[in-house]
Amino acid sequence: MTKAIALPIWVLLIQLLFIHRELEPESRLVCDNYYIFRAKKIYSYLLFALPFVFVAFRISFGDTWSYINTFELIDTKESLDSFLDTREKCELFYALEYYFKKYISQEPSTFIFTIAFLQSVLLIYTLRRYSEDIGMSIYIFVSSAMVLSWMCNGIRQYIVVAILFALTECILKNKWYIYIPITLILSGITPIFTHLGLEHPHWFFCGIHQSAIIVVPIFFIVRGKALSKKVWILLGVLLFLAAVGLLDSFLDTSTQDTMYADEMEYIHSDEGTNPIRVIVSAVPVLLVLIRRRDIFDSDIPSIINISINMSFVSFTLYVASMFTSGIFVGRLPAYCELYNLILFPWIIKSFHPKDQRIIKPSLYIFYFIFLLYQIFVAWEDEVLQVKIFDSIF
Repeated sequence: MTKAIALPIWVLLIQLLFIHRELEPESRLVCDNYYIFRAKKIYSYLLFALPFVFVAFRISFGDTWSYINTFELIDTKESLDSFLDTREKCELFYALEYYFKKYISQEPSTFIFTIAFLQSVLLIYTLRRYSEDIGMSIYIFVSSAMVLSWMCNGIRQYIVVAILFALTECILKNKWYIYIPITLILSGITPIFTHLGLEHPHWFFCGIHQSAIIVVPIFFIVRGKALSKKVWILLGVLLFLAAVGLLDSFLDTSTQDTMYADEMEYIHSDEGTNPIRVIVSAVPVLLVLIRRRDIFDSDIPSIINISINMSFVSFTLYVASMFTSGIFVGRLPAYCELYNLILFPWIIKSFHPKDQRIIKPSLYIFYFIFLLYQIFVAWEDEVLQVKIFDSIF
């Protein structure tokens, strides 16, 4: 059975499970006199266990094979040094890969499992803390194809995404002295050393995924009131950079003398992000615009202000990636897109109960149809193979 049949089944199971989410909910004061009702931990973990099984035990999907091959290649300190000589950034990830293999396990499946576990724990931790309806959040996370698009394809980046998402409290409380240094460690400081003409830094300072640097300006802009002037300025700047081609120029500069240099010709031939994905990213933006009067006329929680701003930044980056590179620029929204999972339950509850009975099921159906499109059309040639289900998948 291919993933084309398997994934809809699992999404349906998730749907059936969160129908019963009212089992002994917990309430917790988050901020600004804003209460949310959280499901018990066991329920939250059970919900996410379904997609986790696919991610943690996969042996093939997206670029999984590439990480497995690299893991098998780096087996001695000499092979690590030789491998890093061919890389000019993100060396921290490969060094950690080597030490994992040396001290924890030599099985690539264990390495893949550990990464999936780390990502899942960080995601569940943050969603339980801020989402009003974790069942809805996880359903959209799966049916919007984030599970396979990000957790199975672009592993290095999504480690960084999950860590920064778990640091949401730092954004809320303006703890830049924690958030920014961690971001620099995760993105690496190689470009800074390169531009200053300094010697290449030690692998510890070369980061996991260089794209994380984009969240530094985002951190300072998304705080405060939803859709303030500074947010609109950021959105305008991003669109302008895409329109005049400066984003592509930045990619050329940032990838010179790196592992991506040989890929630039292929990247320039990339047609950009699929417009259907852009339309999907516009859904939370549209809901916010529909409710804009109530949003701007009321004192909404800080976490929702941030989530709204992140949603608009994510949508703008998706639009920009349509005209630049879906490979590089199209991956930048991952840092903001997760906040839609916090925004959706809140924005839907802001509608009249009568309207909710129409909007909520429509939302579920819309995302389920999108997942089917991804499975049967966009990923037509991809097969998700899961090790513990070899006899089935």
